[in-house]
Order: sequence, then structure tokens, then C-alpha cells
Amino acid sequence: MILARCLTIVVLSHGAMVWACPFPWLAEETPDLSQRLQAAEEARLAGDLDRALELLRDAREWALDQELPLGEVSLQLGKLLYWGAWGPDQVYFYQEGLDHLYRSVQEEPQHREAALTLVDALLEERDLLFSERQLQSAESTLQRARDTLLVWQEDKTLPVRKRQARILMRSAGEEAKAYELSWTLLCEDPADPGRHDDFVAAVTRAKLHERGLQAYQTLETEPGFRDWYSARIQVDRANRTYNWQRDDSQALADYVAAEQLMLRAASSHPDFEQTGRAAASDARTWAGWTLVRLGRLLEAREAFALAGQHASENAGALDGLVHVAQLLHQGKDWDHAREVFGQACEIAPERADLWCQLAESCRAAGKTGNALEAYERALQLAPRDPWVLYGTARLLRTEMPPQDQRAGELLMAARDRSREIWEGAMDEFEITDALALYGDTLVELWRLYDDRGDMLRASAAINELREVDPVRPELPPVPLNPMRAEGES
Repeated sequence: MILARCLTIVVLSHGAMVWACPFPWLAEETPDLSQRLQAAEEARLAGDLDRALELLRDAREWALDQELPLGEVSLQLGKLLYWGAWGPDQVYFYQEGLDHLYRSVQEEPQHREAALTLVDALLEERDLLFSERQLQSAESTLQRARDTLLVWQEDKTLPVRKRQARILMRSAGEEAKAYELSWTLLCEDPADPGRHDDFVAAVTRAKLHERGLQAYQTLETEPGFRDWYSARIQVDRANRTYNWQRDDSQALADYVAAEQLMLRAASSHPDFEQTGRAAASDARTWAGWTLVRLGRLLEAREAFALAGQHASENAGALDGLVHVAQLLHQGKDWDHAREVFGQACEIAPERADLWCQLAESCRAAGKTGNALEAYERALQLAPRDPWVLYGTARLLRTEMPPQDQRAGELLMAARDRSREIWEGAMDEFEITDALALYGDTLVELWRLYDDRGDMLRASAAINELREVDPVRPELPPVPLNPMRAEGES
């Protein structure tokens, strides 16, 4: 009846009559569900998540109208909403995605992929809740994962057994079973990186590091695989030892051993060529921090330098090198501090802050000429940085003879810039730092003008300091009167 209302009679030139459809889209073939899902997948792969979501929602409504099974479309909706890389300015759809995954299992209980995908999502939820110390919610989420997989407990296929192992890993008192199951799965196919990942996770969760390392020595697999995954176990043990057991000597030994294994893996297996060197660099960096905690600063310096050679992009290695230099400076080991800061400047010559710290170490070591060269380099890199301006000016005033004219110009620029930062600062620490530097520049200006006998400007500087920071210890007991001071001079 409805279709008949949409048809009209067309009389052909020879008198024959035919039914015709006034809506061309009705005459076209309607896409089936698989075609609709394919279009959504193509949009997702193209990075258009909003379009993919729109197509999946439309596909679900269409399947509902057609009274078709909804398990697959609910599954695809759930995966997109839960794992989609939504931008930070968009709505996160975790809960809605989880709801669709639940619905996909309810709508088609024998849809194994739907069940396994729901288990994966629930395990992620459990880990997040556990990390946030919501222990009761984490345990109930884990129980839902167990219940979901219970239907498939007789299924001995790899995907199901892998989920069983992952659930056991997170179950109190079941970690050893997870280890055994993961090891069994790995032995069945030692060339599968995913099985190695699962076994390493089982080892680290069960804290069976030594047992795992010994197991890898017996495993018939490629040497690169053996070295890489053994190194990951060793790094985890080192991290635990460093963070919780505070056995720095053992942690240091593990970090160094892991580094060597990772370098071997990088040289013997193409899959680990880049990641192996980067991971070796990280391990050597942590060996450096362990040496710092042991007080072996010069050895730590060598460790951080070596870490940088393994992977030049490792910012942590440079941070460690700078930290060692700062500790040496604080300990008044000026010569070594100067050497290490110079090393850091060679690695990152674009950083003005490093040149400033090198300058201060040179100044403390009595190398005034070298200090001035370092400050000049910093000025070239950051001509408006108030800390650079102030440090350079203060050094110029110690030159023989003092370069007071240029020092005064730099101090005034430092004062203006630090005041600008102080007035616009929102963060408490930024306010404190900017005010301290602002006060330092005023103190130096006061001393500079006082040395010149320019009492008018000297008193203006000290009175400005009194206004912005009345508790500065350098302040005289009473405000200075610039007119009286000028008349007395």
C-alpha cells in the first residue's frame, strides 16, 4: 500500500503504460549492513572518527528497523567509542562504548569476538581503577571480565587462553598460574611477539624475575628475542629494586646488564634496531641516577654521557648530566662542574640556561674570561631573558676595570623584564622567582649608582625595592630621600 502511493503511471509514446518511481533513490540498491559497516571502517581508517560514528549510529538504527541481529554493529560502535582517539576538546565516550560492548554480547551471546573485546575493555577499566586506588570497583570489574569469559572456558583457541592468562595475572593468588599458562602459550610459538609480551607481563606481575630469566635461557627462539625480552624483565626488577627495596647496588647491576642485552638485540634483530638502542639509553640513564644516589658523581657523569651516545634524543640523559654538574657546583668542585656544564653545552648548544650555568661555574672557579664568553653566548640566544641579563651585568661589574656602563644598561633591561614577568605571572612559583630577581636587579642598581656617587638614582632604586619587597635584608633601616642625598653630595 505504501509503495503503491509512491508509484505513478507513465504513458509511453506507443500507448503502453508502466509504473515509475518518482524518487530515484528508491530505485537504487539499498546498502546492506556489511556495506554500511565497511563505509564506517573506511571513515575510521581515514581518521574521520565523527563520520565513522555517524555511519555506525545510522547502521544500528537501520538494522533495528530491519529486525537484523545487532551484535556486530554494537561491537563496532563499542570499539570506536571506547578506543577511538578522540581529541581532548571532544567528549570521551568510554562509558557509552562499554555499554555497546555489553549490548553486543547480550544481543549475540555466541559472538566470540564481542565477548573477547568486552573482556579487553573490562581489563583496561580494572587497571585504571586499580591505579586510582579504587580497589573495590577494580575487583568487581575484574569479576565481570571473568563472568564474560566463563561461557568460553571450554574454548582452547589462542585468543581465549590469552584472555584467561590476563585475568589470572590480575587475580590475587593466581599469578603463578598466569605465569605457567603464559609460558605454555609462548613455548607453542616462540616467534610470536605478542606471546613474549604476555609472558613478560606475567613474570613482572608475579615478581618471578629470576625464574623468568632462567626460562628464557632454555627457550628455543631467536637470540634477538631472547635478549630483548630478558632485558625487559631485568629492567622491571631494577625499577622495583630502585624504587621500593632501595638496594642501589643490585639495581645498578640490573640496569647495566639490561643495557648490554638491549644493545645485543638491537644489533642482531632488525625489529629492535631503533627501539633497542633507545631502551639501552634509558637503562643507562637509570644506571646514572642510581650512581647519583650512591654519591658516585663522576661515574654518573660517564653513565649519562654514554646514554646520550646510545640515543641522542634521550632528554633524560642530558637532564642527568646537568644534575651532576649542579651537584658538583654545590659541592664547590668548580673544575669538574665547569667540565660537565661544558659537556652539556656541547650536547644542547641552543639552551641559554646551560650557558648561564657554565658561566657561573667558570666565575666560581676564577675563570672570569671564560665566564664572560659563556654569558655572551647566552645573551645571543636569549637577549631578553632577565636571568641572563642580570648574570651578565653582575659579572661585568667584577671585571678589571669594571664595565659599569654596559652593566647598568643590562641591569635596567633585567629590571624591566623581571618586573613585567612578575606583574603578569599567575603561578605562585613564577611570582616568587620573578620577584626575587626583580629585587636582585634593584639591589645591584643601587650598588652601581652608589659606587658612582649617583645618589638620586641609588635612592630611587632602593625605594622601589622597598615598595615591592619590604622584607629584603639589603634594605637600609629608613627610606632614602633622593633630594636630601643629592643636596648633601
